[in-house]
Amino acid sequence: MSEPSETLEPLEDVPIRPLRGIGLARILNSIFRLNRKWHPLISCLNPSRDLVRIPFAGAELVHPAAWRKELTAYLLAGENTVPEFKLLRRLCNDLQSGTIVDVGANMGLYVLLARSITSAPIVAFEPVPFLFDLMRRNILHNQFKNVDARRKACGAQSGAIQLAAHMNAAIIPSSQKLNIPHSSSMFNDDALAAKTEDRLAKAPLVTLDKALGEQAISLIKIDCEGYELEVLRGAQTILERDRPRLFIEVHPALLNNYQSSVDELLDLLAPQYEMEFWDFEQARHVSKIARSWRKHRPNPGLSLPGRKAFVETCTTTPVPVQLYLVAIPRA
Repeated sequence: MSEPSETLEPLEDVPIRPLRGIGLARILNSIFRLNRKWHPLISCLNPSRDLVRIPFAGAELVHPAAWRKELTAYLLAGENTVPEFKLLRRLCNDLQSGTIVDVGANMGLYVLLARSITSAPIVAFEPVPFLFDLMRRNILHNQFKNVDARRKACGAQSGAIQLAAHMNAAIIPSSQKLNIPHSSSMFNDDALAAKTEDRLAKAPLVTLDKALGEQAISLIKIDCEGYELEVLRGAQTILERDRPRLFIEVHPALLNNYQSSVDELLDLLAPQYEMEFWDFEQARHVSKIARSWRKHRPNPGLSLPGRKAFVETCTTTPVPVQLYLVAIPRA
């Protein structure tokens, strides 16, 4: 398979314009803290085409104008839209050296968040063309230095993979039976994204060991829709050599897509790492009205007491979409 072009096409010529109504939305939200529920106001004041820029994490987030609810949340709730970032912030705060690796970088949200607290080199992997282009636009718009964006997926071996065409794209397993409990319609609703839909079929697959070579790695963040264990299997040399800190979004319902399990993931890390476990999705256990109310309040997350509680939480009903694992090298 030929190497994909890492240009900004098809988004390179799409205008980036300021979002209208920021001041008004913030005033209203200070009175009635509804956050993303103010999206009809943003919709009235802004056309749905092109890209917009909004203040976020001390920089500007370049975002599709058509994704109104999401951009309104980022505008009005800021970093609280990503409550689990407090875990990554703690991991980044005292890094002395080494490169941060973002596997499943999406549009570059974590690149912006990480850049707000560290100038460490970043290598960001995102295989979906449209999301990769958005990430590159964010990097260039904010003039971030020392950020290496690569349109590749990461796994246990090199090759090529197929992607399911939705916002949080998942790698299609060889069985072709893909369980995706939370897909997004945003690609269908946005003309910009729709232009790239036929480009979602394939992406190169690399191992972190080969892709990063002798580069010293201090932190690895992984968010890849159930492919977490495969990514770690392809990073065994890095884990043994550099002992990087790990921040992993675990998708309990999706691990089975790739014949892996939560226990296998934890067994792989246990000899070298101390682990802590977090749940930022406790609202799944309450009514729809209560969930809606909780969305507008800060989410401190729930620290789970240990491995047993984490595994049990992974099998509760309803099954959590994602949980978070922080791994620190043993002394």
